[in-house]
Amino acid sequence: MPKNLIRREPYSRLLNSLRDDDRIKILTGVRQSGKSSLLEILKEDLFEDGIGPDQIAYINFELYRYQKWTADDLYQLPTT
Repeated sequence: MPKNLIRREPYSRLLNSLRDDDRIKILTGVRQSGKSSLLEILKEDLFEDGIGPDQIAYINFELYRYQKWTADDLYQLPTT
């Protein structure tokens, strides 16, 4: 796991149990509570299960390059 992430098993199990469900999931919480880290762990779990990086869209909207993105920009992302 990158950057010394601590796996929070209850949350990881819950996310992994829901990942094949077609419904949209929303992960919320206060700032600095580990939401991005939890998603990073989920991404690593997907890689370990054979999901390729071309099948995962991971966008950190706090990065400067995404600040001017619009809904149309997101819609143009490649999908499988």
